[in-house]
Amino acid sequence: MTPRIACGLTAVTLLFAAPLAAQSESPDSLALGRKFTGWFVDGYADSLWNVMGEGTRGRIGSIENIESMMDQIIDQIGDEAEVVSESAKFGDDGVLEYRRLSEYDLAPEPIVWIWRINDEGKIVGVRILPESQAPPAN
Repeated sequence: MTPRIACGLTAVTLLFAAPLAAQSESPDSLALGRKFTGWFVDGYADSLWNVMGEGTRGRIGSIENIESMMDQIIDQIGDEAEVVSESAKFGDDGVLEYRRLSEYDLAPEPIVWIWRINDEGKIVGVRILPESQAPPAN
């Protein structure tokens, strides 16, 4: 798979948990969200699978399903043209929410990436959807 990202106006949701209260942001937290986004767009389904929590794995089902999602999204939105903004905030529940808003060459509007990561570094949720369909940032 080539390093590109995709998603049209249809949201692809693997999991989204309850909203988080905004707390502090750290460079390490941003780096973790960037890494997971990079793995997704570069086609590293096995790497993502290895850091997914059991609940997320159960909802997705298999590495093959992740690969299928990657292909579908990448085909729809194309290459990342510009990162508009990003943030990483911890909620009262200790779960980190990384958000990335980016413009893509095939997408009609910016795309929002939302990664939820627990205190063990496991992915407990991810959403990839158009900005107009994204829940408000916390």
